[in-house]
Amino acid sequence: MKSLVLAAGLCALAAAAAAQPAGSQQPTPIGPPRAFAGYNQPEVTRGLCRNVSPNVSQCTIPAGAAGRYAIHAAGTSSAPRAGAKQALQILVGDNSTARICGTAQTTQGWETGARTIRLDCFVTLVSDRPTIIYVRYGNDNATLDPAGPTVNVQRLPWDGIIDMQSNVPQQSETPATAQPEPRAPRR
Repeated sequence: MKSLVLAAGLCALAAAAAAQPAGSQQPTPIGPPRAFAGYNQPEVTRGLCRNVSPNVSQCTIPAGAAGRYAIHAAGTSSAPRAGAKQALQILVGDNSTARICGTAQTTQGWETGARTIRLDCFVTLVSDRPTIIYVRYGNDNATLDPAGPTVNVQRLPWDGIIDMQSNVPQQSETPATAQPEPRAPRR
C-alpha cells in the first residue's frame, strides 16, 4: 500500500513539474522528498571515514539516511620494477552482504614511479541502519601507499528519480521492411 501511495505521489510530482512554465525551475534540493519524512541526507564528514589497512578504507553513512551520494575512491602505489598493476573496488552495505558498486583495474603495467587509480560510484539509498562503504585496493609488483586507499563521499541533489534502467534488445540482422501505409478508419 505504501508503494502505491509513493507511486501516486511521484506521479503527482512529475505532473506538477511538467506544468511549470519553462525557466521557472528551482535548483534541485539536497535531501529526500516529503515522502521520506523522518529521514535526512547527512554529510559524510572525514570523522565518519577511516583507514582500516593499506588495502581497505571505509566510510559510514549514518542511520536514517535517504538520498543520492557520489563515492570517490583512489589508490596509489609505487612500482619498483616493471609490470606493476592496480585494482580498486567500491562496495556498499554490511560486510557480509555488501554489493559491488564498481571495480577498476589497470590493463597496462608500468615500470617505475607512483601511479594512482580512481573509481567513482553513485548510489541512491534509504536505510534505517548505518550504511558502510568499503574501498578495497590491491596491486601486483608494486608497493602500496601505507595510508591506504582514499574515499570521499559527497551528497548529491535528489532529483526525484527512484530508478532508471536501459536495455538494448538483441538487434535484427535483417534489413528493415517497408511499413504498410496507414489506413483510413472505417465508418
